Amino acid sequence: MIVKASLLMLALFCLAHGQYNRLNRPVRPTSGILFPNRPSQGTCSGVAYQKMTTAQTMYVQYEEFAIEMAQLQEFSTCFWMNVEDSLRTATLLNYAIDEPVNNDNITLQYFGKELRWVLKINGQNAYISKAVQLTPDTWVHLCHSWNGKTGEWSVWQNGYLIDSGVSQHTRGWIIPAGGVLVAGQHQNTITNGGMDRGEGLVGSLTLMHVSNKHLSPADPYARRYVQQVSQDCSAKARGEIVDWVFTPRRGYGGVTSSPAKPICGAF
Repeated sequence: MIVKASLLMLALFCLAHGQYNRLNRPVRPTSGILFPNRPSQGTCSGVAYQKMTTAQTMYVQYEEFAIEMAQLQEFSTCFWMNVEDSLRTATLLNYAIDEPVNNDNITLQYFGKELRWVLKINGQNAYISKAVQLTPDTWVHLCHSWNGKTGEWSVWQNGYLIDSGVSQHTRGWIIPAGGVLVAGQHQNTITNGGMDRGEGLVGSLTLMHVSNKHLSPADPYARRYVQQVSQDCSAKARGEIVDWVFTPRRGYGGVTSSPAKPICGAF
């Protein structure tokens, strides 16, 4: 039954790729629409995996993960990113229960001018971390992690811990289920006629996965895991919530996708 349901969901996404409109989202011009899934279940795309490229011209450009989000009290995300302008703000991940209002249930942003990363949970800062200056047109691997049970958080770059801490005020926070998760843009642009507000990623993204587990710096397994995913860029299943290779995604606003070479830093 589960396999049949997955096949049906994939077929519906593929057939309705021009009409999908969740939570009354305005239908915008689209290109590079992807629906990757496990090869045993069929795909709409024949390549192993892609890299997403956004210019944020005209309509905002981003990709939505076609999943049903469960409630979370901890999570982590790892990804490869490449920016054109290292000083521009970039939203890597945004999750919202109410798209027009966008109460930042999860928002991960890079602020190049201030050299900081900010993670917001349910509209409040979960942590503000130092950032290493990104180099334009150069791929870099990042992992971000937060635990609402303990308040712990960690930020990793190219396999190494660059910052961590404990945000006591976040203990007990819960991320609600049922929202929309996107990569590359902040969903509050929906109230701005679909135009970019200077928060979208201008560059490329690939191999983003999202897990329901925290990456604790004190955990040897977590350290080994971060090292591994920063060095192994093959098309492997990763992430209980989002798997870049196998989770269906939908592109908006002219986002482009192209085959990625499975070579770390040279996609």
